[in-house]
This record gives sequence, C-alpha cells and structure tokens, in this order.
Amino acid sequence: MLRLALGRCIFLVLVLAVASQASMIGNPVIQRDLFDTCNGCSFALSTPFPVAGEAVVTWSFWADATGLAITPLLYDWNGGNFVITAIGTTQVPTALGAQTYDFGLVSGSAVVGANTYFGYRDGTVDAGNTGTIAFNDSTSGTFMHYFGDGAGGPNPNPFVGEVMTLGSVQGGELQRNYSIEAETSSVPEPSAWLLSIAGLGVLAGIRFKR
Repeated sequence: MLRLALGRCIFLVLVLAVASQASMIGNPVIQRDLFDTCNGCSFALSTPFPVAGEAVVTWSFWADATGLAITPLLYDWNGGNFVITAIGTTQVPTALGAQTYDFGLVSGSAVVGANTYFGYRDGTVDAGNTGTIAFNDSTSGTFMHYFGDGAGGPNPNPFVGEVMTLGSVQGGELQRNYSIEAETSSVPEPSAWLLSIAGLGVLAGIRFKR
C-alpha cells in the first residue's frame, strides 16, 4: 500500500508539471457603450502576449451586434511593422453579450513569440463588415492598434505573411478599451511528456508487483 501511494504521488507531481498554465491579455469582457462602424477593418491589442512559447486556445468578446462575422488574427511585431502570423476560425455571433470561442487555427501558427499580438478582422478573410465588439473611450487599460488611413475604409483581406500598415491617426493607436480577451495555454516540452510517461510506468510496475 505504501509503495502504491508513493507511486500515485510521483505520478501526480509529474502530471502537475505537465499541466497547462494559462495567460490572458485584453480587457474585461463587459458591456460598453459603442461598437465600430469601420467596414472590414483589422485591429491588434496594444499589449503582446506575456509568455512566449504558449499557444492561443480561446478568445472572448462582448457582442453588441449579431449576424456580423469576425475573424481572430495573430500578429508579430518585427520592429517596424505588424505581420500576420496566424488566422483563426471566423465566428458569427447569433446572440448579444459575452461570447467565448476556440481560436480554431486555420493557417499559420497559434504558438506565440516574444512580440506576438492578438487581434481580429471585422469580417471574413474574403469580405468585410462593420464591427460587433463593444468598446468605450479610455485613458488607461489595453488600447487597440488599427490599420489603414482611419477613414473607415476596409483593410485588404488578411493572409499569413501580410505586412500591415499602422493607421495615420494617433500613431495608429486608438485610446479605447475593447471588450476582448485572448487566452493561451502552455505547450509541454517533449521531456515533460516523457517524465509523465515514466511516471505511468512506475505506477504500473508497482501495481504489477502487487
């Protein structure tokens, strides 16, 4: 019994070592006063993901309109430009209020680097529409980068590798808090999985001896 209990403890420690650790960026997903009228525009949160090597798993937002498509994007900042590195699955909210979806990688890589930012396109990868995410003007919190001339016209249809041009107004940053968050989960190293498998082997060996 003692050996079995010890084996279970060892296995539990190894499982905890492999278990996912989540990171979150963005603003609280709450009801706000406004939503974008820009058609087909693309945006990126002003703060990058805090931990490199994790993968984007879910994203959430407050929908102020229904029936409008929205597509999650990842960007890398290369010191001079934002470059699209991943495109997730387009969603079309059918209800107002808080929404949570899997990122649903379509192309690129959902694993973030040291300068990876989360954003989205109002519309699909093939066509734009006006916005659905609620926002309000603010002087604090996580702001939003925007791309284009700021005149409300659509951005080009997004694709992985596309270089985005920051908007010409306010240095390309909107002092707004959008109700949107993105969550990452750690990607276990191969050595961690090997440790977990070894723990299973230890536990199986103890059971066999009994």
